[in-house]
Amino acid sequence: NTKWEVVGGTPDDAVIEMRVSPQARKKCPGLPETWRVRAITIIDQSARKHILLTSLFDTKRYTAKDIAACYTQRWQIETSYRELKQTMMGMALTLRSRTVEGIYQEIWGTLTAYNLIRLHRGLLHAALADRDELS
Repeated sequence: NTKWEVVGGTPDDAVIEMRVSPQARKKCPGLPETWRVRAITIIDQSARKHILLTSLFDTKRYTAKDIAACYTQRWQIETSYRELKQTMMGMALTLRSRTVEGIYQEIWGTLTAYNLIRLHRGLLHAALADRDELS
């Protein structure tokens, strides 16, 4: 858990200052002793608190709401990558095809199957929700 000091902003959209770790400064001696970032606090749908750190300080151009939406979208993309790797490809480290054309075909086939499964899953959830509303 990184410690920091609030130096401006609001509790939900603050500018903070934190120390650069000694390990990082040893690896890159040109790093400053501290750096400032913007800390945006969000509460997710499960009522869990998350703090997003960013270097986008312009609060008018980059609103906290927009940054939170980008984070949510990115997290959905990361989750999709994990699903693809773990369930669709079985954690395979390499593609099986031996030609560039074959690799493209394998990637597109996997993505198509993934999207069809997601579409089918969404339709199934909608059908189950409709059935529950009827009873």
